Amino acid sequence: MHALRSTNSRIGKSILMAFIIAATLIGPLGCSSAQSGAVAPAELPASEPIASFLLPAPIAADSGLDPTSNLRGESLRLFSAPIIDPVRLETLAERYETRSRTELARRRAAVRAFLCARPPAEQAAAARALDIRRQRQWSRWLNLQNRYEQSLRYRLERDLHADDAIARARFDQLLNARTAVQALQRERQQLVVDSYGRLLAPFLARDPQACSAPPSTANSGPAIEIRERLYLPTYLALYRFLNLLTAEERGALLLSLHSGKSADN
Repeated sequence: MHALRSTNSRIGKSILMAFIIAATLIGPLGCSSAQSGAVAPAELPASEPIASFLLPAPIAADSGLDPTSNLRGESLRLFSAPIIDPVRLETLAERYETRSRTELARRRAAVRAFLCARPPAEQAAAARALDIRRQRQWSRWLNLQNRYEQSLRYRLERDLHADDAIARARFDQLLNARTAVQALQRERQQLVVDSYGRLLAPFLARDPQACSAPPSTANSGPAIEIRERLYLPTYLALYRFLNLLTAEERGALLLSLHSGKSADN
């Protein structure tokens, strides 16, 4: 029994260390354009309308609201509770869904308005510069996520002994649950990045009708072009992963993840 507690303690510490290191890697993902795969200034059109093509945070940094207090406290209390309430989790996911989609629609409308305000002869070049930024941000996000997952796996597996069947079984269970979270995080990020690609495509193709369609609004599904849910599937997978940890392990882990500035992710 003592050996089992010792093994679980080692694994718990490894988990926490992995997330602390990984949070440092992932933290700057959606900050300024200079940190998000921006192209050289000479390639960018003047007054480009967007710094991030990633999933918007539920509260935008420039919305005039505090993006850290209620937002982080709400999710932190939910996920660090001794027993996670799936009903509250679904409510939170839907609220974040609405906020992020509203901000996404605002950003998409700003991109479109910016391109349509330029002379037709300049629209393709301006769209190309934005598309380069979009692709670089997506590539950088993928690289950081891969580094995150590799660090996590290494830390989880580093202290395992080949003959410790119990610890190995727990590691496999945690890894499988974490893999599901990783896949859903990647999928929702790609949905957002691809939606910008579809927005830019007519301008890149020099389509004379690119500015003829109605502009995006917060509630116009076809304009946003994302039918899948962005938060609930990921939160349910995270719920299953976190439920494999003790409340103490979850609390310390989430505190480390919530220590940075709010950003697109």
